[in-house]
Amino acid sequence: MTRHLSALAAILPVAVLLSAGACGGGGGSGDVIDRETFVSTYVDLRLAALRDADLEVTDEQRSEILGSHGVDEESLIRFADAHGDDIDFMSDVWTDVDQRIQAKQAEQADTGSVSGSRSGA
Repeated sequence: MTRHLSALAAILPVAVLLSAGACGGGGGSGDVIDRETFVSTYVDLRLAALRDADLEVTDEQRSEILGSHGVDEESLIRFADAHGDDIDFMSDVWTDVDQRIQAKQAEQADTGSVSGSRSGA
């Protein structure tokens, strides 16, 4: 399950966000969200996707999650633009995302509130 979760939580977002970072080259970072905001937002987005059989987040869910963190999609992209060239930093970010997802899933399993759509993975 860890391998599957890592593929979902790391490979796809890394490819998308690092490509955004490569395009932007780390320009002005005055309005870049902090690491904690990025990680907690991304964890909530991934958990929402993992609760769906198709691993998708609806536009409504995405807007709600982003709004609850006080960010928008551009905020996530600006974070990748600002830090995309720092492979060690981004690797640590994705490791943190993966660990938090695993911890939250374990917590949900302990309380019996795991969604049935992903329990067989």
